[in-house]
Amino acid sequence: MAPQRRRDSSALVLLCAVGCVGAYWSLLGARSSAAFFVSAHLPTHQTARDASRVVRRNKAVRERGIQRRRQLAKQDLKMITWEGGRISQTYKTLLGVEEDDTPFNVKQATSTTKTVQFDKWPFGVARWQPGKNFQGAMVKSLENAPFVTDPRRQAKELGVKPGMVVKAINNKEVLAEDFRTIMNMLADPALATAKSLHTVELPMSVTFAEMPETATA
Repeated sequence: MAPQRRRDSSALVLLCAVGCVGAYWSLLGARSSAAFFVSAHLPTHQTARDASRVVRRNKAVRERGIQRRRQLAKQDLKMITWEGGRISQTYKTLLGVEEDDTPFNVKQATSTTKTVQFDKWPFGVARWQPGKNFQGAMVKSLENAPFVTDPRRQAKELGVKPGMVVKAINNKEVLAEDFRTIMNMLADPALATAKSLHTVELPMSVTFAEMPETATA
């Protein structure tokens, strides 16, 4: 009786396997048929990616995203002259230019200076302004960080004030350097290049100089 039972068990396993394979191919065929039905009823100019957007009903959202990215790409390519420097429209947007920003000549910086040491990023300068001919960098506003441990409190707590200009970084004179060079040396999160963000090290010593109230370009 044992050999007969083994043959029956083997036959049952084989039957189950055949059934599973049949079910799988039926499901695959149904999915293929559904895909074919969707693609067959789409306009001829639509791609497979377009079809997926129609099925998920988010075509309008994706189109808006595509248009937004195209607009940003155009801003990167569109170069303008501003404050004597040749920059992209995107870079100017990142500067956060305001109507009441007063042009200044960094060469008018006074001898009154303040040297601070930054131990963490970000330093806490919310906005910078380039000087005449795109030389120098002036602090325009500071971050208002609510938490005591927030590194963005550093600049304000160390005595940095709006209106000061960067005079030296790690004892290197940069007062009249190109604004973009200074941002790269400071590894500013918004205005520095990606390479600078990965190469600049801390702690960093920065000397700020005060500007006379009447300093204009």
